Amino acid sequence: MQALKTRNLLLSFVATASAFVLFGASNAAAIDCVRPGGAPGACVDQGASCLCSFENLPEGHILGSDDFPPSVTFGVFNNKVNHPDEAIIFDTACPGGCSGGDTDLATPGAGPGNDTAQGKIMVIAENIDGAGDDGLVDNPDDEHEGGTITLTFGVPYKLLSLKALDHEMPEELIETPSRVEIDHVGGGTQFVDSALLGDSSLENIVIPSPQPATEIRLVHFGSGGFDDLELVCACGDGIVDAGEDCDPPASLGGDASCSDLCTTIEAECGDGELDAGEECDPPASGGGDADCRDDCTVTVCGDGVTEGTEQCDPPGGICRDDCTLEVCGDDIVDPGEDCDPPESEGGEPGCTDQCTMDAGPECGDSNIDPDEECDPPASQGGDAACRDNCTLAVCGDELVEGGEECDPPSAPMGCNDDCTLADCGDGILDAGEDCDPPDDATGCNADCSLSDCGDDEVEAGEDCDPPGSDVGGVICTADCQLPECGDGVVEGDEECDPPGTGDCRDDCTLPACGDDIVDPNEDCDPPESEGGQAGCQDDCTMPVCGDDVVEGDEECEPPSVGDCRDDCTLMQCGDGILDPGEECEPAGVGDCRSDCTVIMCGDSIVDPQEDCDPPESQGGVAGCQDNCTLIECGDGVVDPGEECEPPGVGDCRDDCTLIVCGDGVVEGNEQCDPPLVEICNNMLDDDGDNLADCQDPECLDALNAMQPVCNSQCVLEPVGCTPIEDDPAVIHRNSDAQRAAGKMDYFKIHGRVRLDPPFAGGSIDPVQAGFAVTLRNAFGEIYSAELLPGDLIARTQKRFRFKDKGARSGNAKRDGLYAVFNRFRRFEREWYYVFRIKAYADLSGATLAEMTTQVYGVDGPGYLTVEWVETSRGWKLRRKDFDE
Repeated sequence: MQALKTRNLLLSFVATASAFVLFGASNAAAIDCVRPGGAPGACVDQGASCLCSFENLPEGHILGSDDFPPSVTFGVFNNKVNHPDEAIIFDTACPGGCSGGDTDLATPGAGPGNDTAQGKIMVIAENIDGAGDDGLVDNPDDEHEGGTITLTFGVPYKLLSLKALDHEMPEELIETPSRVEIDHVGGGTQFVDSALLGDSSLENIVIPSPQPATEIRLVHFGSGGFDDLELVCACGDGIVDAGEDCDPPASLGGDASCSDLCTTIEAECGDGELDAGEECDPPASGGGDADCRDDCTVTVCGDGVTEGTEQCDPPGGICRDDCTLEVCGDDIVDPGEDCDPPESEGGEPGCTDQCTMDAGPECGDSNIDPDEECDPPASQGGDAACRDNCTLAVCGDELVEGGEECDPPSAPMGCNDDCTLADCGDGILDAGEDCDPPDDATGCNADCSLSDCGDDEVEAGEDCDPPGSDVGGVICTADCQLPECGDGVVEGDEECDPPGTGDCRDDCTLPACGDDIVDPNEDCDPPESEGGQAGCQDDCTMPVCGDDVVEGDEECEPPSVGDCRDDCTLMQCGDGILDPGEECEPAGVGDCRSDCTVIMCGDSIVDPQEDCDPPESQGGVAGCQDNCTLIECGDGVVDPGEECEPPGVGDCRDDCTLIVCGDGVVEGNEQCDPPLVEICNNMLDDDGDNLADCQDPECLDALNAMQPVCNSQCVLEPVGCTPIEDDPAVIHRNSDAQRAAGKMDYFKIHGRVRLDPPFAGGSIDPVQAGFAVTLRNAFGEIYSAELLPGDLIARTQKRFRFKDKGARSGNAKRDGLYAVFNRFRRFEREWYYVFRIKAYADLSGATLAEMTTQVYGVDGPGYLTVEWVETSRGWKLRRKDFDE
């Protein structure tokens, strides 16, 4: 049984709309969340806030500061010694089963409020083991002893709210809740505690009066996870918080003297900030815009000073109105130019480098004029196919020129139609070639000649040559190929060909009985005569029961005749098979006689274990009972009319009747008789007044008078009703519809009773004493459950536990008890037995405010009778203040 896990806070910061209505999405830059939605990382920018939902990270990912906004530093401390100080990603959808077997982290889940899927969450790692080099934890799970997750902010953030998944109080720190610690800007720390809803719960915690923070710490003492962290940048929310000089900054449309960190900007030319009175910043001297002067004013064309990017000033003459110079080739046709840019730069045809138009065409002027095929000719470094008369070279004009290897084609021999020289392997079948290109697969040799079977040369496409020659014990075929099973020719060591025809196998051999192969027409192979399958006959068939031949391991033939069974074995008493005519098998065992008949009282046979037979009811020996034994007080057998055996022992009288507590006679081991008052420690209402044990004033009166009470065993015992101290408790009731759908109510209580442990002189061993609890009101019992001796497991000499996860789904082992954690602790120099109980059951009877809770397994019952406070979902008792 696993130790009870106290779950971490699951943070989900829910933005308050009023804080962002003024600025909307423009606040994104100040938020410092640089990842758009869907990008890798723990947090994404959603306009007015930064949402850390972990959905973009794979399960098993180890988190670090790089996963958070640049101004956030992320750190983890693990409470478990030698366990990793790391946080990892856990998938609560549990695809294919929850990682680490941790179903308490599944969402939606069975706990209170857990009705919404959370997807990926952040947990403190129990381990960071992983195979391969993917950097992921293979079986992620949360640390059961908890730890602290710290977010340190370089830019102040506000924390608005948080969620807690699977969060309950740890057994070891039963009065210590988990909490969020928030260090405020300017000093002071805010503490917000968890409400502790229990296993598989999903809890939303609202941070009262959020303030700008420098650091938040999630401190928890058990396991659990975190999701949906939503951070809000304090600077830029329109509120001048502690630590801010001003708000909002200029980047959000506010005062230009307020920086993005909400500090006052001291105006200075060259500081990179556009301050009031400045036209630009930084100036050109600071490496900035060339048009920004050193006094942070912008240069102006027409002021008579050539500066910045100006080429001239003032405009006029060859100086244009934008303070640039008129230049040929600048894509502007200035006064005095015919065209621009000149032809040499790809401009208007006929435009010269002086931006004037040329009068007429000329071969070699780089212009293809109407009567030219190309320009410039090869003689001027142009295309080799362009002749000096600006015409193109043509294959077949009997002139070898340009890129041609020969001309005209086909004359002389070996010139191809594209004026290239013929060559074996060029893919063209030229004169004198049998084939081209050469290819072994087609039988074309490297000299473009065809292979010839029988020329004593193994050429392309041949396995061997000449035909009939011996190649490794295999004869070369007439077509210069090696024989092959499946070629349709029976050759070499083949018995048949092709395979799959008639009885021909795939390896070109014929089937035969005794060849170690079970063929389709054979039952077995080889036959038994050759050491094969037992029972296999020489014709490769198996013996068949019912063929009128006794063969193999058969004992008889045919079956179902006389003593021959259907499996051709003989019927025989003692063979362990119950055959027709037999009453039992095997013979001589138990009540089965050696003749396979059953020993039976009343069959007129006095068997060894019988006193007589037939019994008296069948006219046999007087005093012989129906079980073939003689009636006798003191024979150790409780016979009809007897209440006990043997007489005179314990509570058995001499006449074999029982001493009865409550018959008004004090006898045997009784100290008193009858019990006339309420028995104060048996969980029952003995006197019928609808009040049980310490709920009954009789027990309290006896306690006050220090008088013993006669219990149900007629033994006097002192009354030990002990008040329960420090008693927070909760009853959660479902509606009738929810209860009908199988959803269980639950009951929780934590308290302590005065008791010395065995190691300090006490007499109670919690493991052997067991533990029980009852809840009652004036109408009677609401809930009752009991742990038997041995159900509580001792973890140490001070700590004991029981846990049954099946109780939540109605499959409880012990009356709906889900968890019982008990321990011995000292308070104000006195020892107490501290208990914590959680149970799932039908608590519909909890309808009155006054209820009595009693616990058993101590010197006397611990009791608490008090009025509970009604809530919308049931009842609760508030925790009393006390100091451990």
